[in-house]
Amino acid sequence: MFYHLKSRKDSMYAQAVAPCGRPCFNFVGGWPLVKFTRAQQPCVAYSFGVGGNYEFEAYIVSQWHCAVHAFDPTRELRELHERSKPAGVVFHYKGLRGRHALPSQTVVNSYGSIDMSILSDLPFLLAENNHRYVDVLKIDCEGCEWAVFNSLDAEWLGRHVQKLLVEVHFRGAYPTKQQLRKFWNVTLQSFRLAYRHLVVKKQFSTMWMQTAAGGDEVLMMDNASGTFVEYAFENMNVGYARRNL
Repeated sequence: MFYHLKSRKDSMYAQAVAPCGRPCFNFVGGWPLVKFTRAQQPCVAYSFGVGGNYEFEAYIVSQWHCAVHAFDPTRELRELHERSKPAGVVFHYKGLRGRHALPSQTVVNSYGSIDMSILSDLPFLLAENNHRYVDVLKIDCEGCEWAVFNSLDAEWLGRHVQKLLVEVHFRGAYPTKQQLRKFWNVTLQSFRLAYRHLVVKKQFSTMWMQTAAGGDEVLMMDNASGTFVEYAFENMNVGYARRNL
């Protein structure tokens, strides 16, 4: 893996990519897609977290010819998401949660307010939409990812997802050590890490520079609120998700 260390305004960031470096990837809406792989046809993609920008979803439709389902439960952005969705994208005013989240809660994040009653776990959403697999799964849910992966079964994820893109957030008391450990246990059982992009606030840069290889996530816990890391994972067994269902 190669590391690139840079500074931008109030943040520092590091990138770790595959041995062939950044030329291996197309970056679409900030998300890395390996150039030399394509989803099988017919292709299904799930994107959790639109944030008012359909660039990633539009690319997956036009270049990979996937049927894209975009999910975002932000009340303040609902009208925009429904009005501006590109052709080939189905928008769902729903979101992702862990299996044991409390449905009565209302959560506020940097994009707006979210009614927890319209959130569901990933296996339920696949079943609800009559999908047996997802070729491309993108998750950017402003912190919900820890509960999501804490409740996912590693074997199930490896059978049902081919490409996984996820942004994890370090905020306040989250994640716990148990949640961080479960995240890696779930992902690395069937996937290999192809890309890592770390963004850390400059006020935490001294602590960050002391970490191994420029950013040990364990040392971010309880110390670097506002830090986030983007990962791209590839299923180690090409086509595994479809052959074993």
